[in-house]
Amino acid sequence: MKSLSNLPAFLRTMFGFAYRFCIIMGVLFVVGQVVPLFLPNLATDARFSDNLTAFRRIGYGNLSINLAHPVTVKTPNSGSTSVGFLELRGSILLLVDNKDPALVSAIYATLVPVGIVGTLFYILLFRLLRDLCGRIERGEVFSEKNLRSVRNVGLLLIISSVVSSALAFWCSLWLGSYLNRNATVTGIDATIDFSMLNLDFKWLVTGLLVLLIAEAFRQGLLLKKENELTV
Repeated sequence: MKSLSNLPAFLRTMFGFAYRFCIIMGVLFVVGQVVPLFLPNLATDARFSDNLTAFRRIGYGNLSINLAHPVTVKTPNSGSTSVGFLELRGSILLLVDNKDPALVSAIYATLVPVGIVGTLFYILLFRLLRDLCGRIERGEVFSEKNLRSVRNVGLLLIISSVVSSALAFWCSLWLGSYLNRNATVTGIDATIDFSMLNLDFKWLVTGLLVLLIAEAFRQGLLLKKENELTV
C-alpha cells in the first residue's frame, strides 16, 4: 500500500540530493588533498589553483590566542569606560600545501582523516535515510528492512560519536602539540593554544534514542506478525 502522505517522497528526494552532494564534495575534498602531493605543478597552475584552494583549506579545532596585555575596545559614547579582553577564540584554517613540511605532515595525519571520516558518515547516514523514506513511500512501514535501517542509523550515530572523540583526541595530541610548540603570533604579544577536545555527545545521545525507537519498532513488527497469524 502506497503512503497517502507526500512527506516520505519529499524526504526521500531531499536525502537523495544530500547523499549525492556529499559524494561530490567528498571526491573534491580528496582530489584537493591528493593533487598537491602527486601533481605539484598542477596545484600551482593558475588555471586550477584557485579552484583547488577551497578544498585544500581545512578549518577545524579551537584556536585560542592568549594576549599578553589586555586589548580595549571603546565606543564613541563610552567615555572613560572601555571593554577589555585577553583572549581571542576561533577555528584554525590551514592549507595542505603549506611550505612547512612538518605542518603538512601533521595535517595529513590528523585533519585530513577527520574530513574523510566526517564525509563518509554523512554519506552513509543520508543513504540509510533515503532508502528508509523510499520504502515508507511505497507503504512498507513495519518491515524487517526498515527495522534494520533504523538500527543501523542508531549504531552509525553512536559509532560516529566515539570515532569523532577519538580523532579529536588524536588531533589535539599531534597537531595541537606541534602548533603549541612551534607556532607564533606576529604583530601582537600573544601565545596560541590549539585543542579539539571539546567533546560533543549529541550524536551519542541521539543514537541511543534511535536504538530505543528501533526496539519499539521491533515490538510493533512482532505485533503485526502475530495479528497476521491470528487472522
